[in-house]
Amino acid sequence: MKPKRILKRLLRILAIILAIPLALIVLLTAVPFAASIGLQQEPLPPDPSTNLRNARIGERWMIGLARAFNAVTPMPKYISSEYDGGHFYSGGESEGEAWQLGYAQAIITPEDWETKTYYGGGNIPTLKLNKKLDELKVRVIALSADEGDVNIFAAADCIGMTNRQVRQVRALVADLNLQSVNIAATHTHSAVDTLGMYSRGGDDEAYIAFMNDKIAGAVRAAVAAMEPGKLYISQIGRNELNMGELYDRNAEAIGLDWDTVDWDTWDEVWSEKWKAGWNALMEEIPAEEFGLGDMVYNKRQGTHPSTLNRLRFAPEDPASRETLLLNFAAHPCYMGMKYQGWAGDVISGDFPYYMEEAVNAAGMDMVFFNGAVNGIYYDWDSREQAESVRQAGRDFAQLALNMAETTAETELPPKLDVRLRELTIDVENPIMRWVSKVRKSNYPTIRDGKNLKIPTELGYAELGGLVTIALLPGEITPGLAWGGGDTLAENAIRMRDFEARTLSEIAGREVLVFGLCNDELGYIVPGNDYVQFFLPIDNLMWRWIGGRHYQELLSPGPRTASVVSEAFAGLFDEQCITAPAPQ
Repeated sequence: MKPKRILKRLLRILAIILAIPLALIVLLTAVPFAASIGLQQEPLPPDPSTNLRNARIGERWMIGLARAFNAVTPMPKYISSEYDGGHFYSGGESEGEAWQLGYAQAIITPEDWETKTYYGGGNIPTLKLNKKLDELKVRVIALSADEGDVNIFAAADCIGMTNRQVRQVRALVADLNLQSVNIAATHTHSAVDTLGMYSRGGDDEAYIAFMNDKIAGAVRAAVAAMEPGKLYISQIGRNELNMGELYDRNAEAIGLDWDTVDWDTWDEVWSEKWKAGWNALMEEIPAEEFGLGDMVYNKRQGTHPSTLNRLRFAPEDPASRETLLLNFAAHPCYMGMKYQGWAGDVISGDFPYYMEEAVNAAGMDMVFFNGAVNGIYYDWDSREQAESVRQAGRDFAQLALNMAETTAETELPPKLDVRLRELTIDVENPIMRWVSKVRKSNYPTIRDGKNLKIPTELGYAELGGLVTIALLPGEITPGLAWGGGDTLAENAIRMRDFEARTLSEIAGREVLVFGLCNDELGYIVPGNDYVQFFLPIDNLMWRWIGGRHYQELLSPGPRTASVVSEAFAGLFDEQCITAPAPQ
């Protein structure tokens, strides 16, 4: 036997020997630390499901293990008990004779990417960025309903920007005396890690400073480019589309029985029948109702928002370019994904880059704001990775461009109301607490005794007195904005409804959502469907608890959604404020 094989076998035997006492230590130490933040906080319902019982078991050990790690990990010095926010804008109102809008963009791809090590955001374990497909950008709109009170709405190609980084950019443009500066992330997974969670060594301060300077320059350029014009909105799709119901309708129409179909013998005949039936069904459903349809899907629930919102600015000067603001929910994650031979090591703006290319080819500027993106992904085909991403961007752009012919627009009167407020979020998730201790991130985490808190902000922008846009600091579950989905007892692991009002109920109309705006808190999951248990084996998770629930690993805790709802209500009714501002 070769020496290398002998060595490998010895190492395996040694690993097994060491694993046995380690497993015993985990089991023995996890129990006393398993005081729960999640399912253990409330009693089981009268007739609990098997999924709920299993989830309680899994959660107990995962939380216990995480708390054991926290107990032996000291609090680092960089986590302070003091917080000096500064550069917060509470917003304001403006109204005038015409809208004023300016557009600008800047490239934020690191200039030294070929010689310096950068890590992609959103990948565990970490992935180095070794190649470049296209450019990372920040796209900025300066908007006012008069000629004085200017509000900034920007979207940067990155996994997320912390509230600390947003305030750093505001400091660089403080001399402009802006009414508000709102910076969202497109949530591109193939961009440089700006949070510090996905990089060895934590956040890259040099790149963040470079990025901040570029964003600040684009803000100044957008303000300088402001000109009068008209603002219009058009929308297609539903906030809760059930593709399962449509699939069932098609199956019934073509005589397909889900219970007896043999997928191993699915042939071209059935494929052609399915396609023909589906095309016929699509002719029955108006585009305004179907919207994005199956271009996006929900990994967490059977329904998803298929809404595409399109704001169009038409300048008075016919020589000027129009600007499109596109808003829908989809994770731009595939260029950053290590999957089936894809390396995931490529710098790319993902589908927003190619969506912009197509819109530019039509003679317009574009900015994309991601929506209620928790669990929402765009569909990709079996083509080569880059071409699949390119095509997705073109398809999204074409749908938006076609709306000019298929969907009526509503002109918005020149009236703008922007409101923002500060709040703090408790880091209840012991996994996130431990990560905060061992990896220096860009979050302004503060210490409150043994507890950790994250200062953040949220708000809304009302356009023309007709459209309300919720400006939210993370990846929000769609049901929190519009109801349905996992806010309902029938879909939730805890078998009860979410206790707080939806953002649309609070606002008095169906809101638009700009997610990951002014902060990236992670996933904002409703407390009635929150499970602090995950294993990276999809089939096992679905059999054990009926879903993946990986989002909770990267969520501050089960109460975050309720705190966000209460704070949002406080913007409309000061009597509802219960979430304290940071001291």
